[in-house]
Amino acid sequence: DTIYILIREKRGQSCEQRLESLLQSKLFSFALDINKVRHKVVAIAGDLSVDGMGLKDSDRDLLVSKVSVIFHVAGDVKFNETIRDAVTHNLIGTAQVVRLCHQCRALEALIHVSTAYAFCQRSDLEEKIYPMKVTPEEVIHAVQTMNDTELTRYTEPLLEGRPNCYTFAKALAEHIVHKDRPAGLPVSIVRPSIVLAAYEEPMPGWIDNFNGATGIALLGSLGIMRIADYDTDKRLSFIPVDMTSNALIAAAWHTGTQRPRDIEIYHLSSEPHNTPPLVDVVEYFLVAQQDSPSIKVVRPHAGVPHTRPSRFRLWTTILVSHLLFAYFVDALIWLCGYKP
Repeated sequence: DTIYILIREKRGQSCEQRLESLLQSKLFSFALDINKVRHKVVAIAGDLSVDGMGLKDSDRDLLVSKVSVIFHVAGDVKFNETIRDAVTHNLIGTAQVVRLCHQCRALEALIHVSTAYAFCQRSDLEEKIYPMKVTPEEVIHAVQTMNDTELTRYTEPLLEGRPNCYTFAKALAEHIVHKDRPAGLPVSIVRPSIVLAAYEEPMPGWIDNFNGATGIALLGSLGIMRIADYDTDKRLSFIPVDMTSNALIAAAWHTGTQRPRDIEIYHLSSEPHNTPPLVDVVEYFLVAQQDSPSIKVVRPHAGVPHTRPSRFRLWTTILVSHLLFAYFVDALIWLCGYKP
């Protein structure tokens, strides 16, 4: 009945301080008296990017003897990260979690969180792990022995059309889980699509970061972003964060109680008929901004383009309304005696 959370130290804050900050945030203030369950949540200092997960011997002994279900949710979601960082955070970290699973004596299930875009280069996508041109071990060896130039040259043909190193590393991580998992351990891989703000819990619209579509919506609603190069008729697959969390818990329950022999794979995404075209999504964002405007609005929003902008309009707007405007604001801040 205890939840152990692996947390790394960050910006001078210990893992206990970071956990306390999380538990005292608004997330747990809506429908839960956190003081009644605080003793059930324990912070464990660790870092998946270092050998041994950065665990103390005493903490490792505790996890090995007590943990019955592991949720592997940690990772780096930056889409512009280098192959070295992507592999370190999303592949090597996964390999270390799998090694820990081999040591856990009470383990009943492993739930590995991947992404619906791990094999996004394919036109079809089923609940299975597709073969790749390279093994995880080969890529890890390359990261550990090659310089950045050699590594980039080595990796580019292996992406197989993927748009970034993040999806490549997540696909390799699935192979690590499949190949190296302990014999007989029930395992599930959950592949969420684009995770957005909460649908219902802890309250509609709750979110605590500006990743992905949330950051784009914020920049547009504040009047900072004036144009974007996107196909207005395309539809993206979104999934609210509370539905994602509930699905992970349900997957863990099914995996631990039904004990499937093969790896179970779950896609968490919205159906096409539930997903409006991007132009409508942008309009919804702007309507929400008008209904609940922020006090930090920089300038009025630019409106909703109903057609894809021409190359001339795109780069002219970026130059004038993005770059020159940013320099202008920085100059004002500097003249007022502050650091831009």
